[in-house]
Amino acid sequence: MSKSFKIILIVLVLSITGFVIWLKNKEQKNNKYDTVKPVRQNIKDNRFVLGTISPLKEVEIVPHISGIIEEIFVETGETVNQGDPIAKIKLIASPEAIERGEKNLKIAQLNNDLKIKEYNRKKKLFNKRIIPKSEFEPIETNWIQSEEELKSAIKQLQIVKQGYTREKKGVSDIIKSTIHGTVLEIPLKTGASVTERNTFNNGSTLAIIADMDELIFRGKISEQDLFFLSENMFFNTKIPALKNKLFKTQLIKIATKGMAENGIIKFEFEGKLLIDNTEDLPVRTGYSGISEFIIEEAKDVITVEEKDIIYDSDSSFVEIVNHGKKQLLSVKVGVCDGVFCEIKEGLEMTNDIVIQD
Repeated sequence: MSKSFKIILIVLVLSITGFVIWLKNKEQKNNKYDTVKPVRQNIKDNRFVLGTISPLKEVEIVPHISGIIEEIFVETGETVNQGDPIAKIKLIASPEAIERGEKNLKIAQLNNDLKIKEYNRKKKLFNKRIIPKSEFEPIETNWIQSEEELKSAIKQLQIVKQGYTREKKGVSDIIKSTIHGTVLEIPLKTGASVTERNTFNNGSTLAIIADMDELIFRGKISEQDLFFLSENMFFNTKIPALKNKLFKTQLIKIATKGMAENGIIKFEFEGKLLIDNTEDLPVRTGYSGISEFIIEEAKDVITVEEKDIIYDSDSSFVEIVNHGKKQLLSVKVGVCDGVFCEIKEGLEMTNDIVIQD
């Protein structure tokens, strides 16, 4: 056997041996899968809704007379009781109203003068028994009515000019608080003109007062999640401005009519914050809040990552490794939180789940 033939034979044997080793390694590599074990944990499907914190009772103090603000008695942040004075209004009467009032007074005065003369004349005849009592009584009644009409005309002119009558001086020009609470805002300053509330006008707002002892969370929820809400249910509200403090909240109102926002129908709802310790009460209103609604919840259950679940029509599967080979396993999926899903049936804690790319 020549030397060259030996070299060729050795090279050929080494090549065949290397190919066999490579083929075996490739087969082992193909049979190796990235796997993960199921996790036993608590899982919940929840919804987070952004909203605002507002007082349950908030009112606008509006004057009942028009004029100019002469004095303001309160400041923003001050606590007031029902009946406390808020501001004093200086009445600025219109020339038309004064003219009308003076005219009515003159007419009432003339009518009263005539009734007095008639009353005095008839009274003399009645005293002399020239006329019967039945004829005198209507005259006396007319005189009494004319006296009341005159008094009324005088009072009306006083109200037009001063905003109050002499009998009730200092009452009508002082605007008072209608509730107990905190002054949140005073939109106008001393010297500003104000308009009274009437049928055709809402009037000028002197102050906004709210009861800060009762606060609500106000937010909007989509129509898809509305089904899971019911009045008097409880949920948690977090206020980021207060170092993410949590408040237990009770749902008290759900709007009966939805509104479209960016093509999505949403319903407004309100929840009352249940605050046991008054020291935890926010001192300001308008904070943003985040409410958490638990839609579904499962405790101490087998879970896998949702991305490792294979869905086919109405069925769901996971791939497991069994004796080095992949096997498709049918499972029943329960609660999902967006990352993990509960596996109700079909999977054991000992199974190795193939990680899906």
